[in-house]
Amino acid sequence: MQLPMIIHTLFDRYNFRGKTITPFTTSAESPMSASMPYIRDMARPYNATVLNGFRYDGNNTALRNWLQGLNLIK
Repeated sequence: MQLPMIIHTLFDRYNFRGKTITPFTTSAESPMSASMPYIRDMARPYNATVLNGFRYDGNNTALRNWLQGLNLIK
């Protein structure tokens, strides 16, 4: 239920101040809902916006719907 260390390193090295974070994963081990609290906690000091995450499982329709719902694609 922990994020990969590379995500912690990314937050240590990159300034997310005022940025929008759109998390996604291809891991089938745990749902995004398990990781979202950690991502939100790491983003909080930067006052970054964290959008709802998505776990891609090969369903391209679900991926397209998620991206459209975030207004990232038409």
